Amino acid sequence: MNGQKMLIGLKKWYLRNRIKVLGVLFIFAILINIPPTFEIDPKVKKYVDEVVILSRGNLRGKTPIMLTKLEDPKIATCHFTAIRYIKVDPKAFFSYSEKERTLIIAHELMHCECGIGHKEKLLKDLCPSSIMYPSTTFPSCTKKHWKRYVKELREVDC
Repeated sequence: MNGQKMLIGLKKWYLRNRIKVLGVLFIFAILINIPPTFEIDPKVKKYVDEVVILSRGNLRGKTPIMLTKLEDPKIATCHFTAIRYIKVDPKAFFSYSEKERTLIIAHELMHCECGIGHKEKLLKDLCPSSIMYPSTTFPSCTKKHWKRYVKELREVDC
């Protein structure tokens, strides 16, 4: 009988305080997704700077970026929580060329800063028509279409 009274009391307390409880749970859910730093990891800063220059300032490059292990096959991902931030898998990221790393950061900044989604169109040579293609391009595509991708950065409108 005591256990039943306790459950009834707990239910009454919850009903009186459910807004507060849900608020605390919501804040906790946000906090566990906030990166431990609000800065750009120094190991990726040069790629962010390159994107800002290539985009002629269309992308600001102010989104926090942290290096952390991600589930395969992810290289990087933009998180939308109380703040927007980017997670980059260092092992995967640094296995790509300099230009490819720049495009990976540009892709994530376009998600986080501009809210731009994926574009799945391919060119006749089966290379992505956009930086916003959902997966990383082949090195040959990066080399072949570099000017096209830079033009896209210069034309991005956030």
